[in-house]
Amino acid sequence: MKQRILKFIRYVFVCSAVFILLLILVLLSSKDTESSSFNYQSGDCYEAQNDGVYIRHTTRSWKDYFSSVYCMKYNSDLNEYVDAKKDREDYTVYNNGEFYEFWGNLYQELYEQNKDKLNHLVDSLWTIQKEKELNRFDFANMLVCFVQDIPYVYILPDGFECEDQDGATTDCLENVKYGILSPIEFLHTLKGDCDTRTVLLYTLFKQFNYHPKIAVSNFYEHSVLLLDVPATGDYITIETERYYFWETTASNWQAGILPPSTDDISKWEIALF
Repeated sequence: MKQRILKFIRYVFVCSAVFILLLILVLLSSKDTESSSFNYQSGDCYEAQNDGVYIRHTTRSWKDYFSSVYCMKYNSDLNEYVDAKKDREDYTVYNNGEFYEFWGNLYQELYEQNKDKLNHLVDSLWTIQKEKELNRFDFANMLVCFVQDIPYVYILPDGFECEDQDGATTDCLENVKYGILSPIEFLHTLKGDCDTRTVLLYTLFKQFNYHPKIAVSNFYEHSVLLLDVPATGDYITIETERYYFWETTASNWQAGILPPSTDDISKWEIALF
């Protein structure tokens, strides 16, 4: 009799433990699938990255050039991050000798790989546009400022070391194939250099029916966004339309203003149309 009672107690304990474990997993899963929309007007905005079981929850707060404050929350899926990294590393760009064509082919591939996987972020951006009633130009400012506000991180390919880079206080990633992260990787890690940023912005602006381009310079070893917005300053004309240069690696650079260190337009080529 005593053994049967002990066996029954063990059975109840095991069942209770399994029930509690399943309840915890359900609660975590519910947290992971929460809406990506965020009411930035509530004032409850604290920058953070928190990991669920399979989902990373990111909250970002930033200002545009006119000191308007924005706050956005989005989710990134761990499995999609792993897949995006693998897709980038598995892709091979065949170098035909033209600098801008090499990078254009790579940027196009990263765009194709990632364009349908940014729904959480796109939904959050739609929410901001609607609630703030942003016009085409103001929305572009808001979106570029979002990317500019993310701290710059060197993304280095094989053969380059972080200790050899300028700016000892700047974060750095080594041994990254092609020295670029895809849009999914960038949003998940918040680590990106010039073309990591321009490819993300290119991909997002395409979602919102803009006509972005990406320009590269072998001379400056740099990449910038080109966008057809009403601005003044530095631009390239494509079929009678002006596309203004937009620096994305630091805050407060507005459309049409190239930094003095990269402002010779003859040194730039369009890599991705």
